[in-house]
Amino acid sequence: AHQSADARTDLSYGATNPVGAVLFHLREDLTAYASYGRGFETPTLNDLAYRSTNGAVTGLNTALKPARSDNREVGLKYAHADWRATLAAFDIHNENELAVQANSGGRSVYENIGPTRRRGTELSLTLPVARHLSATLAGTLIDARTEADYRACAGIPCVPVTVQAGSRLPAVPKQSLYAGLAWRPVEALTLTVEGIGRSRMFADDRNLAQVAGYGAFNVRADWTNDFRWGRLSQTLRVDNLADHRYVGSVIVNESNGRYYEPSPGRTALYLLSVALR
Repeated sequence: AHQSADARTDLSYGATNPVGAVLFHLREDLTAYASYGRGFETPTLNDLAYRSTNGAVTGLNTALKPARSDNREVGLKYAHADWRATLAAFDIHNENELAVQANSGGRSVYENIGPTRRRGTELSLTLPVARHLSATLAGTLIDARTEADYRACAGIPCVPVTVQAGSRLPAVPKQSLYAGLAWRPVEALTLTVEGIGRSRMFADDRNLAQVAGYGAFNVRADWTNDFRWGRLSQTLRVDNLADHRYVGSVIVNESNGRYYEPSPGRTALYLLSVALR
């Protein structure tokens, strides 16, 4: 493909992102905090790669703008002996959100939509259960929605459709949960059983296609040994222990309706790391 002499051949982005936070020590073991930060997300090379799903329009998608966000969070943190707890509420407002306009034949065409907002809460708790045994619980509740109507594509070739304000953002589950039980019989070894859960999520902008929630169990063993020359760390984990079949991810706005990607079945992973002194 040839580009005309006046075609854009370079892109540059820039931003100043202030971040600030305040802490209040309510007690020796309890802290309240509030934070604010500006966010700046530039399009990746994959985002810029295509201007049309059929290849009719060539060249980089230089019309894409970086997304900007305002991030606010307030929360409480508790720490006493082996007890740890955090409760947080957040609000994220995005302008020029980067989103998939259409996805077909391996080509993903991106566009700027907006504004969008994500509001939610997070809770994490770690506590001792018995000698050498501790439990961890973490959960997230998030409401991610568009705040204005915008145009998108449906089908092949692209048929313009309107996405209504208030639609849920695709590929974002409303609820996520983690629970883990860790046993540490000796200093060098930790054995963990964990469960994860995700609620349903949508696969397209108009919320016409959805994926059911799922749950899975994993097990993990961590060894750490110190030597004169350094530290040796090993991890052996088995994910999806019950070999449960579920949709693990989605291809957002896939034009043929092939949105769903299966999760791996039972998988084993071994990690080895060496840190020299």
